[in-house]
Amino acid sequence: MHACWACARQQTFLIHTPLRSPRPLVWTPRAPEHLLRQAELAESDKLKKEDVFRRWAAKICPDGSYINPRSVAQKRHLLFSSQVVEIIKPFRHSKAKHSYEMGQVVELAYMDAQELIASKHARVAKQEGSSGVASDPQLKTFTVENKEKLLEAGRSTPKGTREISVRGLGLRPVIYTPSGAASTSSAVISQLAGKPFADPPVYGSAFHDLGGGKDGREACEALGALLESESIDKLLSTFLRTLPKMADGNSRIHTALNLNTETGRLSSMRPNLQNQPALEKDVYAVRRAFSAQKGNKLIVVDYGQLELRVMAHMTKCQSMIDAFALGGDFHSRTAIDMYPHVKAAVDRQEVIFESRAARMRTCLDTQLRDLAPLNSAPMAVSLRCLLSRCALCVCVGAA
Repeated sequence: MHACWACARQQTFLIHTPLRSPRPLVWTPRAPEHLLRQAELAESDKLKKEDVFRRWAAKICPDGSYINPRSVAQKRHLLFSSQVVEIIKPFRHSKAKHSYEMGQVVELAYMDAQELIASKHARVAKQEGSSGVASDPQLKTFTVENKEKLLEAGRSTPKGTREISVRGLGLRPVIYTPSGAASTSSAVISQLAGKPFADPPVYGSAFHDLGGGKDGREACEALGALLESESIDKLLSTFLRTLPKMADGNSRIHTALNLNTETGRLSSMRPNLQNQPALEKDVYAVRRAFSAQKGNKLIVVDYGQLELRVMAHMTKCQSMIDAFALGGDFHSRTAIDMYPHVKAAVDRQEVIFESRAARMRTCLDTQLRDLAPLNSAPMAVSLRCLLSRCALCVCVGAA
């Protein structure tokens, strides 16, 4: 039995011929060109998704079409809006886990500000340089790049920046930052949007905050498009644009491997090759850029909850065995058994219980079928655990 090189978390194995030392992952000769072409496609898709979001924002306020989807401040005001208040009674926000002292003048999410005002913990603060309060607290001005080269009255050349006015929706915040501001993280956008493109669609909290109907649906779809554009942008910055720059003259990628002394797992750095898109989510074919050297095979193996599966086998626990036989995430099935409200949500399809086991097994079988024994090279043998849906791959020398 020969040794093999592995990335533990992603479980990517590079099988080597006898008497050869481990080598780094390599690409096909045209891999950089492949990823750069995919980057162009991804960039086009990202712009289309952002355009969907901006068209929706323009319905809320005319300047919405000029919003920068990457600006946290602009997104935060558009979604949650804000209001400047003066704290008149000490208060601790239980959800934000943030305390406010008497006399503080703070800018809060509009819903939070209104609740504090109603509970007599705060009052509307006067705007600096004004004798009264703002006429529309949900309207805020931002400075953005003047991409359209708009001319101001009395000027012969356009300025590099311009001001836009954004009216906020006043949605209820989902999660807060350590400073007490409403978060606009991907997890928050996902909760607001739900799964608007699923069949049937499952709308998020924005749908209910806006009273449902057409306005709620359009908001969820726009936020879903924004979330997709952010996902594409991450792929562009992590893989499609970055990896071609890191390849050497032979189109090879050299990653640094670190061993975690506490868990025994390997981690990959510069670049991290363990967080490639999942097999079924690799829309831009990032994985297709990688291949083994001539005479070797690159095998992807998923050890899904291996320790729990071994325990089920050793203890002969029938409930665990049945859960693994059904497929899907074991912890999710445990939650369904323990909490009636979780089971009810799954039954109503408000929460989707997705089983990846069958899809992963199909992908693995397809790849392993292509592995033929070489003259003096090891062959990969797939040993399928009796109780599990995962494949264990070992290198066995040719007979």
